[in-house]
Amino acid sequence: MTPTSADTYRPFRNILAICFFGLLFTACNRDDSKEEAQLPEWIEALPYNIELSKVPGVSIVQVEPSPGEGRMISTDSFEWKSAKAEYAFLGSAIISWCDFEGVISIDADLPENRRYNISIDAPEGATIFPLAQTAFESVFQLEYKEAIETHQVWVLQKTADARKMLVPVDSENSNWGTAQTSGGFGYDFRAGSMKDLAEILSKYLEGGLVFDETGLDGFYRFELAMNHWEPETALPALEPLGLRAVLIDRDLPTLRIDYAEPPGVDPAR
Repeated sequence: MTPTSADTYRPFRNILAICFFGLLFTACNRDDSKEEAQLPEWIEALPYNIELSKVPGVSIVQVEPSPGEGRMISTDSFEWKSAKAEYAFLGSAIISWCDFEGVISIDADLPENRRYNISIDAPEGATIFPLAQTAFESVFQLEYKEAIETHQVWVLQKTADARKMLVPVDSENSNWGTAQTSGGFGYDFRAGSMKDLAEILSKYLEGGLVFDETGLDGFYRFELAMNHWEPETALPALEPLGLRAVLIDRDLPTLRIDYAEPPGVDPAR
């Protein structure tokens, strides 16, 4: 994969959902030892402060750099009818508004020093996902390709001691946070599900793809006694809980996003 590629997994909704802002871009595969990729000419030539999109309902404007200015992405997530990004990275908008249940890989070298104001208003009977994809394909000449690929993933499993170490609690909602633990600054789950734990582990285990296959439903009281400054402490912290995480190969739906080949170019060359 290229230096600025980003791998993300949106597992099937009943397994694990990874939030882009809290985690996704921390999972970007970056190799700063390599030379910065040369962006395609059409990306370099895109003007500032001019409407770039010709897709009805979608506005894309490249804005002048402003050091220190924050970025924000908001979405009407209830019905996925509208979305707005102000001074946002292109990659963040692409993944945030990508309706795909599986691994999302941005293989295109996207501009890292450019920001965009993007807004989407879906017409009646539509959602923002196809509008966003069509606009990004048109403006940035991207191409979306789906396939089944083999990925190495982590699987969270229980051992015979799990029922002894995890105390069930009567709760309808998750309740957990960072806390000082016996293993360092880790996590205190006052009412935590295995899905919650898998989401936390995805921040520390290499690859970031974590499936909960413990078969443990409901909420539990437990402590993940790790040091969150040291990712290698995450796996040992599972053992006192009667849990473990193992690596396996799994065939998963994969969406790869790259620049489209110019007309007349043989992709095999």
